[in-house]
Amino acid sequence: MECREAKEFFSPYLDGELTTEERDIVRRHLAACPACREEMARWEELSRALRELKAPVAAPPGFAAAVMARVNPGRQARSWWRVRRLVAAAAAAVLLVAGSVGYAARGLWQQLPASIAALHPGHDGNGRQVTVAPGDKTTSSEASQPGAGANPGNLPGDGTATGANSPAGTTSKESGNGATAPGNGLGSSQPAGSGKNSNSPGSAGRQPAGDSGNRQPAMVAGSEPYPARTFLSAGRQVTSTMLKLKVTDMAAARAKALGLGGSAGATAQVIAVQDNGQEKRFICQFTVAEDRAAVLLAGLKGLGQVISQNTSTQDLTQQFSATLEQYQAKVAQVNAATDPAEKEKLTREAKALEQQLTSWDDASKKQVIILWLETQ
Repeated sequence: MECREAKEFFSPYLDGELTTEERDIVRRHLAACPACREEMARWEELSRALRELKAPVAAPPGFAAAVMARVNPGRQARSWWRVRRLVAAAAAAVLLVAGSVGYAARGLWQQLPASIAALHPGHDGNGRQVTVAPGDKTTSSEASQPGAGANPGNLPGDGTATGANSPAGTTSKESGNGATAPGNGLGSSQPAGSGKNSNSPGSAGRQPAGDSGNRQPAMVAGSEPYPARTFLSAGRQVTSTMLKLKVTDMAAARAKALGLGGSAGATAQVIAVQDNGQEKRFICQFTVAEDRAAVLLAGLKGLGQVISQNTSTQDLTQQFSATLEQYQAKVAQVNAATDPAEKEKLTREAKALEQQLTSWDDASKKQVIILWLETQ
């Protein structure tokens, strides 16, 4: 399971809506992924805080008796409807079961929602409603569904640009390791930048030397090699900060916080808006570039009285290096495979590892700030 997929299960996991098998899958991923473990811990903290706000509302005195007094006289008068209702209910049950079987046949994985609804930032939060959204934005179905990489049309090497997976500010370079066939010497006479396909012995897997912006070679009769993406060898840490403030004017503080996030180029994700009649809370997650995080954090502190500030850093260097080794070995297996079915399976696995590495690489260049506002 990839991090993107695991994060889609965080909310139903906390709500106890997953099956035993699904919970085991999520737990295994959390045990192996420090970044997701840390994010799940933040979600658990937020979930506990939100549950504490749920104040029980008692029914007015005599309410139950008044309801039963209205219900009981009508029961005997409508008793002859019971048989007809039972027949209709049985028919509806048959239709429901038939429809459910067809729905389930499409696959549970594909039917799971990518995220629960996020409150629109324009809402004023006075409707006393609670709306919670996961910390990550919804990914495209191609990236989030398992097996999405099985479509050869979506694989690197088919002419489809994949440069969007490269972290901002870095240049994506192709590694030729494992992709050059024996006999491919340095004295190749193919001109740099030419789009000529080369599937003759001794030249398989080579790309035009001057085409550094497009790391996909042209398709060659279904035998195109999988070009391994190059990741820089560097330490990778994920930093997150929880900032809790007390404010006097919730609406003004909320608007100013979103404005500060926009000025810093941060992505804002509203997690919750609550109003129980006594106090109001607004929780929002900002994902900002590492070099702008300090400025944004300082601006957010000025919104009110600081109750608490906790910053944690998770080192992903060791896990990233281990996954990178698996990825490079998998790419070598893809390019060495001759059976089409086996090659397709290995390609899906290599693509999943590449997406995981890209996700960690992007996360290490940004910081997460969770802003918690509550009224005094």
